[in-house]
Formats: sequence, structure tokens, C-alpha cells
Amino acid sequence: RSNTPPVVSLVSPSSATTLTTNAFSLTAYATDLDGSVAGIEFLANGVIVGQASALPYVFSWTNVPLGTHQLAARATDNAGLPASSLPVL
Repeated sequence: RSNTPPVVSLVSPSSATTLTTNAFSLTAYATDLDGSVAGIEFLANGVIVGQASALPYVFSWTNVPLGTHQLAARATDNAGLPASSLPVL
């Protein structure tokens, strides 16, 4: 039996969000049709900035560097298969 990857999306912040503070929350939604989601990694510019292992998948990112960041979430299922969200700019 083959394993299906999880489905994940970065819910917040949305595209083109302008932040006026150096801290904010990242929120992801993930499901796995043939197992369970083992955890979520939150990425900024391809680098892991935080993790969440249980619902709700939320991470409070503090000391955010000034500038534009490409954000994404990566989910891993209980069999170790990862999947990434579309990036949010």
C-alpha cells in the first residue's frame, strides 16, 4: 500500500500582508487522508523558523528581521512523508 502525502496550506498571514511589528503568528492547516499529520514546520525564505506538533498549527514568530519574507508551511505525516504549502509573499 502506498502512502499519500499530507495536504498543507499556510492560512495566516495572507499574501502581501504588511506587518508593522517584529512579531506575528503563522497559522497552517494540514490533513492526511491515509494517516495523521505528525507535525508542521514554518519556513521563512526556505529556513525553518518554528514548528507545531498539534492542532491548532500555530507558531508565534518573534524578532522578525525587517524586509520581505517568503513564507511557507511543511507538513510531515506519520510515515515521514513531507509536503509543502504554496509560498506566501
